[in-house]
Amino acid sequence: AVVFNNVVNPTQFSYQWSGGAGIASPTSSITVITAQPITGTISTTIYSVIVMPSANICPVTKTISLTVLNPSSPTITPVPTMCNNSSIFQLQVSPNSGTWTPTSYYSIAGSFSPGLAVIGTNTVQYVIGTNTCNAQSTINVAIEAYVPAVITGSIADLCNTHPSINLVPLATNNLGYWSGSGVNGNVFNPSLSGTGNIILTYNTASSPSSLCPAQATMAVKVFSLATPSITKIGPFCNVGAPVQLQVSPLGGVFAGINNGATTALGLFSPAFALLGDNIISYTLASGPCVTIAQTTVTIEKFITADLTQYAGPYCKNDPPINLNTLAQNPGGTWIGPGVLGSIFTPVFANTGDGNVIIYETHSSPTASLCPDTSAIRIQVNEIPNISIVSNYDKGCIPVEVTFNTPSTNSGSGQWNLGDGSEFIEGLFVTHTFTIPGSYQISFNYQDEIGCATKVTLPYNINVYETPKASFIFNPNEITIANPEVQFQNQSTVLGNNTYQWKIGDLYQLNQVNPTVIFPVAGDYQITLTATTINGCKDEITKLVQIKNDFGVFIPNSFSPNSDNLNDVFIPILSPFGLDLKVFELEVFDRWGKSLFFTKDYSVGWNGTYKNKGDEPLKEDVYVYKIKFKDLDGKIHNRIGHVTLMK
Repeated sequence: AVVFNNVVNPTQFSYQWSGGAGIASPTSSITVITAQPITGTISTTIYSVIVMPSANICPVTKTISLTVLNPSSPTITPVPTMCNNSSIFQLQVSPNSGTWTPTSYYSIAGSFSPGLAVIGTNTVQYVIGTNTCNAQSTINVAIEAYVPAVITGSIADLCNTHPSINLVPLATNNLGYWSGSGVNGNVFNPSLSGTGNIILTYNTASSPSSLCPAQATMAVKVFSLATPSITKIGPFCNVGAPVQLQVSPLGGVFAGINNGATTALGLFSPAFALLGDNIISYTLASGPCVTIAQTTVTIEKFITADLTQYAGPYCKNDPPINLNTLAQNPGGTWIGPGVLGSIFTPVFANTGDGNVIIYETHSSPTASLCPDTSAIRIQVNEIPNISIVSNYDKGCIPVEVTFNTPSTNSGSGQWNLGDGSEFIEGLFVTHTFTIPGSYQISFNYQDEIGCATKVTLPYNINVYETPKASFIFNPNEITIANPEVQFQNQSTVLGNNTYQWKIGDLYQLNQVNPTVIFPVAGDYQITLTATTINGCKDEITKLVQIKNDFGVFIPNSFSPNSDNLNDVFIPILSPFGLDLKVFELEVFDRWGKSLFFTKDYSVGWNGTYKNKGDEPLKEDVYVYKIKFKDLDGKIHNRIGHVTLMK
């Protein structure tokens, strides 16, 4: 509908509306053209102006022509979901009397390019009419992305015992899915796929409608091989003849895992084998599929019973002899007089050369393999008689003791001194004991014909510990101002000793931890002697230095107001450690003018100019300079500030 407004001044004129085609009932102010299905151009008188009060005076009539349009509503044919790699197609609309609203993905003629559209929703619009009077229709076209199915990797030939393989790295993307025998998700399991040439397929499609399917395939060869069986053999002696290993099925290769005794064809040579378990493998191969069987062949060592030396002669009192020391391969069986196990005891054997000893060996653990036998004759003589003595039976560390054999001056011997030291050869020896303890002394003697005996000294050698004297003192820095020193005994073992302290040339003390007050400054030699109950002693000497000391106190303020309290500025010096013949005190104002000077350490500044005025100077901060000398000859200069307060 169109609304017209009257622009004539209604206070001066009256007016009326006249209608035409499509004009609604006129009113005093407005006429509305109704929305009737009228098209084309309409000429009509809209209104006339009349001069009041006569309708015949100066009439004015206004006529307007109107053009009425009635465009039809278009209907766009719906477009199904498409893939972005689809071909260009023509959009369809009815009626086809308007224009398409062009975009980057379709033209004004309605040519739609899926490859230029966005993935998702793309709006299409068709308009019939003008800018002011039109009808339009809009639809959405869904575009999904094409996902290529490309396999870039490959899988080498596999055995059905191979672990599962992750297929994801073999494709250019992980947006698709795998299928085929032995495939579960993205994993290929050759143990489930069967054998032969297995085809694996990789499928992709757009989302969410699964349009634009793509597919790629790859082939995998899977082999299978049964485990062979090796016939068990052995055990063998290491001097045995070669043996052929038996296996089923044939066609594989033998190898020694831990030995070089096996040929590729399975000939096993005990002479080149390891003693014990020899692990032998048998390998069958088909493609990449390899199966291995193992067996163990046990080899026992041939143990010769050969003896490396003769034994004896022995004396009746000789210690038992381990006959295994005579054998090239110890561990066999010994049989004969005086033999128990592998031990030959002379005291239980026959006197003379009637002791025939048999030695038997065999492999282990199978005693029936590789037996061998040897024999030896052992002579046993009577026992010599000897005694030993020492020059001391006790002493403090270190103790030097001499041992000898008064009963003989022939033959040879070896002394065991009991303190862990090496044995000493000879009939007459001297040894120094350095470790406290009670030591039993023994002597192994052998006469000219080879008979031996062992003699023990009838008493022990008692070696007493020497104490370790030690002490510290506190304080470490000692001055004559505080000359009291506490000595702390650190001797070992502290409670086992008595002690004597020698305090320089002054006096001696017997306390464990004495306290000493030194009378004058100087160096003192302090000697501590520790003595055990057995009379063993040790001493230590340390230097204790008593130093000179002095103290200088300088007030930082004073009040010269004649109240007898802090009326004078004067340094306070200690009564020791200083050479008071050298002393200077000078006071300055803040501009460097000297106000007071003295060389007498007992005279202070009373706050007046040169100590000559009656009234102190003004309240202020003044500078002092003090010079003094200590008993070591060192000059000290001190500068500071003092506040004069009234």
